[in-house]
Amino acid sequence: MRILSLALIVMAIWAGVAPARLSVLIVDDDGPADFSTIQSAVDAAQPGDTVLIQSGTYRETVLIYNKNDLTLQGTHRDTVKISRAEAGTLY
Repeated sequence: MRILSLALIVMAIWAGVAPARLSVLIVDDDGPADFSTIQSAVDAAQPGDTVLIQSGTYRETVLIYNKNDLTLQGTHRDTVKISRAEAGTLY
């Protein structure tokens, strides 16, 4: 099995196909993280990525357009709150 996996990787490299990159993009509105808004993480996400939302209240409208196989996950259902942005506010 290990030889087959290695052979597939070598074939992918030879064909110029990079292995899939799966990332977890962390969002936290008040602490050190990859992103401070959900929208900025969604915009940066690639297919297969997970946007992990830390506890907090996020006042924004999140638009997900043309993003296949994207997972949005909160750390806890009682401490992650998303409310719509105020009228006239762009994020």
